[in-house]
Amino acid sequence: MRLRGIGYWSSHDDTALPDPADFIDEGWDQSELLSVADYLERGLPVSFAMGPSRCRLCGLPVGNREYSDGTFVWPEGLAHYLREHSVRMPESFAEHVTQVVR
Repeated sequence: MRLRGIGYWSSHDDTALPDPADFIDEGWDQSELLSVADYLERGLPVSFAMGPSRCRLCGLPVGNREYSDGTFVWPEGLAHYLREHSVRMPESFAEHVTQVVR
């Protein structure tokens, strides 16, 4: 099975990826946001980098790992984007989280 990447953002070097600013949703239900962020923080580490990535919105270091749940893979700092910047995940991912948590 191939893991599906989520939460990888554009940078100065790679503009082919999406910009997290395009997904900010201050109206996202806070209970759903927190549930998804908690889920992201409980992923299993699958790889490590030599240094931390930085948030594309505020510049803070946000981690150097990738996590997975066996279906998706995401950067360690993805929960930061949700908690600090209200970056909304696609509905399909939120539904996946809801089904797995049940």
